[in-house]
Amino acid sequence: MGVVLQLGIVAGMLVKMAWPVWTGTPVYFEVLPHDPRNFFRGDYLELRYDFNSLDLSLIPNDLANKRTFRYGDVVFVGLTRKPSGLCSVSSVSEKQPPVPFIRALVERECIVGTDKILELRAGVEDYFANKKRLRVMQKRLRELDVSVPRVRVGVFLAKDGTARIGDIDWNTVSAKLLLDETVDGAQ
Repeated sequence: MGVVLQLGIVAGMLVKMAWPVWTGTPVYFEVLPHDPRNFFRGDYLELRYDFNSLDLSLIPNDLANKRTFRYGDVVFVGLTRKPSGLCSVSSVSEKQPPVPFIRALVERECIVGTDKILELRAGVEDYFANKKRLRVMQKRLRELDVSVPRVRVGVFLAKDGTARIGDIDWNTVSAKLLLDETVDGAQ
C-alpha cells in the first residue's frame, strides 16, 4: 500500500509539471540567456524575460498604492502578442486578466508607490539540457561579440497561467553561432 501511495504521489507531480505542455497555449518570448555557473545546481542556462523585472511606473497595473508584496506572493502578468508573434507585457494585476497571462511569484519585497521595480519568477527561467551541448552553449555565450544575445523561447501557458518551456529557437545571429557549434561539437 505504501509503495502504491509513493508511486501515486510521484505520478501526480509528473502530471502537474507536464499539464501546461499537454493542454497549454504556446506563446513566444525574446529572452536573454545567461550562464550562472552554479556548481550545485547542475548544467543549465538562466533565461531572463521582460516580465522578470517590471517597472511599475511604465506598466499599467491595478496594484493598490502602498501595498507590500512579499516573496512568494502571486501576481498575474497580462500579455500582448506583437505582429512578430512575440509576446510582451501589457499589464500586471493581483486578479487574473483575460488570456493570455502568466502567473508569477514575487522574488523580492516591493512596496507599490515606493519601489519602482517588481521582481518576478514564473518557473520558466532555468533551461536544463544535455551536459555536452550546454557546455558548448555556455562557452559560446561567454565568447560572443554581441552585447545582448537574445533568443526566442516557446512557452506553454495553461489556463491558470502556469508556464513551462517548450522549445528554444536559436534563430538570431548570435544564437545561430551557438547552435552551429553545438550541433557540430556536441551531438
